[in-house]
Amino acid sequence: AVPSCWQMIPCTRKSARQPRSRLRPKSRRAVVPVKITAAEYAALSRSHAIPEGELAAALEAAWQDILAMTYDRAATDLTDFQMEVLRRCVVEQADFRAQYAALLDNPLASYSLNGVSMSWDNSRLRQLGGVYTSPRVEAQLIRTGLLYRGVR
Repeated sequence: AVPSCWQMIPCTRKSARQPRSRLRPKSRRAVVPVKITAAEYAALSRSHAIPEGELAAALEAAWQDILAMTYDRAATDLTDFQMEVLRRCVVEQADFRAQYAALLDNPLASYSLNGVSMSWDNSRLRQLGGVYTSPRVEAQLIRTGLLYRGVR
């Protein structure tokens, strides 16, 4: 049995019965992905590291990386300048992932075998939002203001 002092007493105040429409959170807009065609990729890419059959999946993965790096700010309220820079960033991130996938997924930082040692230079990598990227992509995203961590 619940003690009587713990029982819920219904509130009879007038303000408690009013709807709280003004306190509802604003609806969030859906994130619109940056669509890049194969022709746009060919024009924007420097290395052309991704085969055409894997292009759609690689660009989608790069877009998800960009969203993580920008804290999901890459949404519908972007200027034309920001959209153009994001297009270039998605292409460069996709190329970066294709070129360095083995290095990024490898848990080892170095290894040695029969007197020959090999180590990876992590100073050329940047980690933003848990995603590894190149300094070039980071510099371009800084230009858009989407990496700003202050109050918006």
